[in-house]
Amino acid sequence: MIYIKLADPDQKASLCAFFTAPWGGARLTDDARLVAVTLPGASSQQRERAETAAYLRTWRALCGGCEAEIVDDQALDVAG
Repeated sequence: MIYIKLADPDQKASLCAFFTAPWGGARLTDDARLVAVTLPGASSQQRERAETAAYLRTWRALCGGCEAEIVDDQALDVAG
Protein backbone atom coordinates (compact mmCIF):
# COMPACT_ATOMS: atom_id res chain seq x y z
CA MET A 1 0.00 0.00 0.00
CA ILE A 2 1.23 3.47 -0.90
CA TYR A 3 0.10 6.62 0.88
CA ILE A 4 -0.44 9.95 -0.85
CA LYS A 5 -0.75 13.19 1.09
CA LEU A 6 -2.72 16.03 -0.46
CA ALA A 7 -2.12 19.72 0.10
CA ASP A 8 -5.86 20.37 -0.33
CA PRO A 9 -8.22 17.90 1.36
CA ASP A 10 -10.99 18.96 -1.02
CA GLN A 11 -9.17 17.01 -3.75
CA LYS A 12 -9.38 13.71 -1.86
CA ALA A 13 -12.47 12.40 -3.70
CA SER A 14 -10.95 13.28 -7.07
CA LEU A 15 -7.73 11.45 -6.30
CA CYS A 16 -9.59 8.38 -5.02
CA ALA A 17 -11.76 8.26 -8.14
CA PHE A 18 -8.70 8.54 -10.38
CA PHE A 19 -6.90 5.65 -8.72
CA THR A 20 -9.95 3.43 -8.34
CA ALA A 21 -10.47 2.86 -12.06
CA PRO A 22 -8.84 1.35 -14.00
CA TRP A 23 -5.50 0.98 -12.17
CA GLY A 24 -6.29 -0.37 -8.79
CA GLY A 25 -7.89 0.96 -5.71
CA ALA A 26 -7.80 3.83 -3.33
CA ARG A 27 -9.38 4.23 0.04
CA LEU A 28 -10.01 7.14 2.27
CA THR A 29 -8.19 7.32 5.56
CA ASP A 30 -9.08 9.05 8.81
CA ASP A 31 -6.57 11.77 7.93
CA ALA A 32 -8.29 14.49 5.88
CA ARG A 33 -5.30 14.81 3.54
CA LEU A 34 -4.25 11.17 3.18
CA VAL A 35 -5.27 8.54 0.61
CA ALA A 36 -4.12 4.90 0.63
CA VAL A 37 -3.51 3.43 -2.84
CA THR A 38 -3.02 -0.18 -3.91
CA LEU A 39 -2.08 -1.41 -7.37
CA PRO A 40 -2.80 -5.15 -7.36
CA GLY A 41 -0.94 -5.80 -10.63
CA ALA A 42 2.39 -4.46 -9.38
CA SER A 43 5.03 -7.16 -9.08
CA SER A 44 6.73 -5.63 -6.03
CA GLN A 45 6.46 -2.80 -3.52
CA GLN A 46 9.11 -0.88 -5.45
CA ARG A 47 7.16 -1.30 -8.70
CA GLU A 48 3.92 -0.29 -6.98
CA ARG A 49 5.57 2.90 -5.72
CA ALA A 50 7.00 3.71 -9.18
CA GLU A 51 3.65 3.14 -10.89
CA THR A 52 1.83 5.16 -8.25
CA ALA A 53 4.28 8.04 -8.79
CA ALA A 54 3.65 7.95 -12.55
CA TYR A 55 -0.14 7.92 -12.13
CA LEU A 56 0.11 10.68 -9.54
CA ARG A 57 2.00 12.90 -12.01
CA THR A 58 -0.79 12.30 -14.53
CA TRP A 59 -3.49 13.15 -11.99
CA ARG A 60 -1.68 16.36 -11.01
CA ALA A 61 -1.52 17.41 -14.66
CA LEU A 62 -5.20 16.64 -15.22
CA CYS A 63 -6.14 18.40 -12.00
CA GLY A 64 -4.44 21.60 -13.06
CA GLY A 65 -1.45 21.30 -10.80
CA CYS A 66 -3.01 19.97 -7.60
CA GLU A 67 -0.36 19.33 -4.98
CA ALA A 68 0.12 15.83 -3.64
CA GLU A 69 3.07 13.65 -2.73
CA ILE A 70 3.82 10.06 -1.87
CA VAL A 71 4.71 9.75 1.80
CA ASP A 72 6.75 7.04 3.46
CA ASP A 73 4.54 4.79 5.58
CA GLN A 74 7.27 4.69 8.24
CA ALA A 75 6.97 8.47 8.55
CA LEU A 76 3.24 7.96 9.12
CA ASP A 77 3.99 5.65 12.05
CA VAL A 78 6.14 8.34 13.65
CA ALA A 79 3.66 11.13 12.95
CA GLY A 80 0.54 9.13 13.72
